[in-house]
Amino acid sequence: MTAATVIIGALVLFSIGGLVGATWTTQVLGGVSRRHAAERRSLNHGWRALENARRARGDSVHCARCHQRLAESSWMFVSQPEDDDGT
Repeated sequence: MTAATVIIGALVLFSIGGLVGATWTTQVLGGVSRRHAAERRSLNHGWRALENARRARGDSVHCARCHQRLAESSWMFVSQPEDDDGT
């Protein structure tokens, strides 16, 4: 065997190992990702319902994290973004 054959064989084995490892990782973490997506959809639905109830009462709606007033068009947008100091 020549050195080139050994190097090509090693690269092929390394590539196959990477593909198999990526496939296994995707399968293992796929359930976790689907669960997180379902939890996020549930939380988003709950926040929308809460925002709609507050707006129906005539209350102003504020971001739970930064306490700034939310935009009228969507519960996901803050009316005036806060200054980002990088923290």
